[in-house]
Amino acid sequence: MNDLYQRLDKNPSRKVTPRTNDGFTDSNCDRKHNFANSQESVDAAVSPDLSLSTPQPQQTEYLVETSKSKLLTLEVGVRKDLDQILFEHKDVSWDTVLEAALITCLNNPTAQKKILKLAAQRLAARKQSAVYKRTLTMSQKYISTK
Repeated sequence: MNDLYQRLDKNPSRKVTPRTNDGFTDSNCDRKHNFANSQESVDAAVSPDLSLSTPQPQQTEYLVETSKSKLLTLEVGVRKDLDQILFEHKDVSWDTVLEAALITCLNNPTAQKKILKLAAQRLAARKQSAVYKRTLTMSQKYISTK
């Protein structure tokens, strides 16, 4: 087991840059500008070319490709928070942040119960989706054989 960790330590991890459409790397967005009150911030954020029917980048599902060549489908809020942490703290990588978050959560009994409950719900939803897809495929095969 120690050999595995030694090999992982020797491999340098690549820094994953934030996505260009998340607002953190947008050249039109000034992060240092603070508004005096909330009404000014609302007036500055609203533009006439936006409508309720056009989706914003934060409302769209994306597939995040990590530096470990795995595909992680993360929820929009989690991805946004992770991107913000990585943007603000250049000295950490995504895998160390996730590892530290997992260790912190597993050491807290309350958080551990919430994690297990959420994992059970997600697994049940995945199984239900898999059973539905399998049933649909089997029924299509049965219909095509008759």
